[in-house]
Amino acid sequence: MKSCEKVQIDFFMHCLAVIFYEVGDHTTLVSALISRGRLTPLMTINNGWKSVMNKGISAFCGVALAMSCGMASAVTPVTGGTIKFTGSVVNAACAVSAASSQLTVNMGQVRLASFTGAGVEASRTPFTIELLDCDTVISQTASIKFQATAADGFPAFDAGMGSGRAQGIGLQIRDQNGVVITPNTGVSTETQLIPGRNILPFQVSYISLQDAVVAGDASANIDFVVNYQ
Repeated sequence: MKSCEKVQIDFFMHCLAVIFYEVGDHTTLVSALISRGRLTPLMTINNGWKSVMNKGISAFCGVALAMSCGMASAVTPVTGGTIKFTGSVVNAACAVSAASSQLTVNMGQVRLASFTGAGVEASRTPFTIELLDCDTVISQTASIKFQATAADGFPAFDAGMGSGRAQGIGLQIRDQNGVVITPNTGVSTETQLIPGRNILPFQVSYISLQDAVVAGDASANIDFVVNYQ
């Protein structure tokens, strides 16, 4: 049965039930129907009391029934937009948390004057990678490899994006022991896993790749890979 038809039948039956229950004085009901043009005095005389009541109630509920269908059909669907869901199923000892898989590390601003020559670090900032639901029966340790464009002359990643990028600036990542991780080939010190949740701490800093540094954007997108053993 269609939704509108169901609303009509339910509304009509409830209408009749409520009127018969609530109206104790039938004279009042008939007078109300006459005043609204649903009945005439002549109809009440010619058709008898019970017939008049049935016709009046049916007329009243019929109008309400038609209105109920109109209200039930007043829905207007409008396209709202698109939701993008991302994720993956991995066959590994742990799962990288959603926050870590889309991590943003805010290193803030650093003054150009902080870089007094090549190899100077500034704005060292801690960050972590979170592993969840770890099963130590499958693997006992985890280490991280970072991958992106490597800088020349230093174990660091090239930094700066867009036309207003900084010149002579790199990003250098250290593991939990403070050891610099070589881009693309090096891995962090192995972390002994425990069942469940594990937090792997790191630090990243700006490093000057040359004596003369030019100010500008020093952002970078760096991927990471988790090695389980």
